[in-house]
Amino acid sequence: MNANEISVGQKVHYVPQVGEPENGIVKSFNARVAWVVYKCDNQWHRYQDFTGASTALEDLRPDWNEAA
Repeated sequence: MNANEISVGQKVHYVPQVGEPENGIVKSFNARVAWVVYKCDNQWHRYQDFTGASTALEDLRPDWNEAA
């Protein structure tokens, strides 16, 4: 993804080079990285209350992955 394809509150999934995909919600972003909340005890409606993990935009895909 790139910065013009992403928005705060968007559902995304992380595609690591090794391991399983992981679903999350974008908390904030800039031109190179997004801060994504991945684990919030299934309280997705409260994602803004959790710490986001810095994730390279090129490692993100839109929407959630059902396998994650």
